[in-house]
Amino acid sequence: MNHLLYVLLTNALAASCLILAIIFITLPLPGNAGLKSYRISLRILFVAYVASALIAIVDKVLVNVLSMVLLSICSFLIMLFSMALINLLHPERITRKFILLHLSPLVFCNLLYWIGAIKFGNPILGNLSLVMQNLTHPQILIRIATWLMCVTQLVYFCCSFQKEVTLYNSRLDECFSENMKLHLTWVRICYDVALLFGGYALVISLISSPLALMTFFSVLVVFFIAFGVCYIQYPRTYVQIEQVFHLLTPESGQAPKQRHSWVTLKKQVLDQKYYLTPGVSIEEMSQFLKIGRATLSGFINKEEGVTFNAWVGLLRIEESMRIFRENPQFSIAQVSEMVGYSEPSNFSRQFKTITGVSPSEWYRQKQ
Repeated sequence: MNHLLYVLLTNALAASCLILAIIFITLPLPGNAGLKSYRISLRILFVAYVASALIAIVDKVLVNVLSMVLLSICSFLIMLFSMALINLLHPERITRKFILLHLSPLVFCNLLYWIGAIKFGNPILGNLSLVMQNLTHPQILIRIATWLMCVTQLVYFCCSFQKEVTLYNSRLDECFSENMKLHLTWVRICYDVALLFGGYALVISLISSPLALMTFFSVLVVFFIAFGVCYIQYPRTYVQIEQVFHLLTPESGQAPKQRHSWVTLKKQVLDQKYYLTPGVSIEEMSQFLKIGRATLSGFINKEEGVTFNAWVGLLRIEESMRIFRENPQFSIAQVSEMVGYSEPSNFSRQFKTITGVSPSEWYRQKQ
């Protein structure tokens, strides 16, 4: 009964992977040059989903400690999903060289193992003690090496992804006055789930538990489908965050060319109150000031010592405090709209970050 259920689960995984792989490769995309890396990542996912489908079709062994098939799925899950998600945060990071560099160890291990299987066979191990008893077997050694490789990948891509999230968030702060909805939360969630699956697969590869293996594959089917649906929605979001990927200055603290005076530019911003424009970005403000966005970013970083997001937020909160003093009858929602926030919750969060207290608490203290 367990074996029949396992066969059904692996077939369901294979079917869902093949359907989504076809969608990835045939998905019509806007002719935006900035989506070039996204198109590449769709091809990466196409390969990953097809490979996962083939692995799911081939593997019908329910209990096999350190199964090469399960380890290969684990490696694909860690590596290719990490690359696909990092690509959304930092398109310049994932290159063909980078992909080949990280894919080649897995390909080498599989070639070595399955060629060796012709001579040495594909050992079916029911428990970990059998692994310990056959440590000198060539196929067992390759499987152990593959397991260690998966652990290394897990640690490496976890650190890499966190680094790219930090970089992406800093770019958001350099470009947008309000960016809460642009943090690509679904990317973080998908990566955490993929990481969890990868770790779970590494653990269950060491034990002989049919229930754990079937649970893994049943949840994996849902994840593959949910991830695919989320990923193909990305071009809609890209339109909003495209300027994040237009590099500003190589060094944000570097002094800009002195063709403009920051004193004059800042006075113009304060007099015209450009910072109160709802959702204003550095691109729009630089157009107001008729200067390059890199120049404006350099001025703000160097002269104000903060990012564009922090500077605009500070100006808006100072303006809101003036309005509260002069018009105590205004509500928090009214003031937040007046100073350019699309949602009162964003205003309250920024207000507390800068002043240390919520708008209502600040107002009571002043009263």
